[in-house]
Amino acid sequence: MQRSFLIATLSSLLIFYGCGGDSGTVGGTTGGSSSTPLSNVSGLPKATDAVESSSGSSSLESGIFKLEGTATTGRVLMGGEAFTSDMSPGACKTTATVAELLYQASTPDNIACYLGAMQEAGIGSHEEGDWNYMQLENLGDVEEGASPDEAETPLIKYRLTKNSAGVVTNFTMFACFSAASDGSAVQSEYIHLDIGETATIKAKHVGTFTETEGDWAGVSNFGSSVDVSGELNTNGSWASKVFEGFTYYGFTAEGTATVGDEYTMGATINQYVNDLSIMGYQNGSFSFADGSDTYQDSFDDTFYAKAQILGADSLTTFAIGDGSVSYSLSGSFKINDETPDTWSETGEESWLGDTQALLDPASDGVFYDDVNGVTPETAGTATAITFEGDEAWDCTLPEGEDWVSADFVSAFDTQEEAIEFFETKFGTCDELYGGNGGWIDCSATYDDFSTP
Repeated sequence: MQRSFLIATLSSLLIFYGCGGDSGTVGGTTGGSSSTPLSNVSGLPKATDAVESSSGSSSLESGIFKLEGTATTGRVLMGGEAFTSDMSPGACKTTATVAELLYQASTPDNIACYLGAMQEAGIGSHEEGDWNYMQLENLGDVEEGASPDEAETPLIKYRLTKNSAGVVTNFTMFACFSAASDGSAVQSEYIHLDIGETATIKAKHVGTFTETEGDWAGVSNFGSSVDVSGELNTNGSWASKVFEGFTYYGFTAEGTATVGDEYTMGATINQYVNDLSIMGYQNGSFSFADGSDTYQDSFDDTFYAKAQILGADSLTTFAIGDGSVSYSLSGSFKINDETPDTWSETGEESWLGDTQALLDPASDGVFYDDVNGVTPETAGTATAITFEGDEAWDCTLPEGEDWVSADFVSAFDTQEEAIEFFETKFGTCDELYGGNGGWIDCSATYDDFSTP
């Protein structure tokens, strides 16, 4: 799935300037701003942080919650390895959905990290308490005009607010990385965090991609929306956490309103100290023309799973261990206006976390009793994601404000300095917050569990 434009574009600078390098810390007080670096946001609860006990003890060693799973390594979410045909399709479906949702939820964490790095280098404006309006200059891929849908000069508006004690209570950011047909910037992102005794985080992005040639000529629309909420303990860490989110993709072939694809995924995840539960769905419809015939395929999957989690104190080590799932699957296929062929299936499944191997019978799973008899919720309708109310920005300046240039070339005296900075700073952000991908290939398991 496509992710944040800002993350995708700033990550491309690692390619634009060079690859590799050691990890570095983000933050500091150098640069053109006298305000406190945004790296202070690192002390706030991240969407991808572990859930700890209310007393603040370690998430995996507290002993307050019974550790039912027996896996010791599990399947790392951000490992990027495809599942094989001898592995549990239920484990893949669960792991892939959790990975996608956490990957999207990590967008605010990654962007705050980027902004802290930009401030350290003196790139742009970073005043506390006021709105900062920036034009991002010399952004590699965007300037090369890779897509007519990308703004030539992306725009950012953000504000960081603290209370009288100097504690960050709010962070809001808008970004305009897309372009209208006339070339003007169009909003692509909205991020909002509220921090108090509870914390709420919202990350939303939308985009359009136009392909003008080849078999896939047409317009693609995509987006994601994730809400994270929960209570904080005395250490300012999560005592409870709930994710709610969905992603959307739609494609319409050039010159037609009927041939194309539409896909959506949604889930609610309750994360605990040593395990999580997830109620999720995936559905899609796909059509293509071959001569005078039009082929149409659709599927509708819903599932409820309970699984052990390991390494949850970092997105890079977060892994799914032992688990069980209850699922309901259906689909159809037809040619032209023929009566469609339909199919459906329901059942339960359990797996071993270290090998992702199916357990037979499923009732041998440690979480089987948690999912047995649970009817997954009805799948949601595929709906394009939009910015609503206070989430929307028209990518223009209010009266009395001026743009500040955030120039990614003039900030450095030499190319070597630029390479070192982007490799260590932005590279570290991506390593910490999964900027390099959250998609997992489950295609080898489809014959047993689901449709492509």
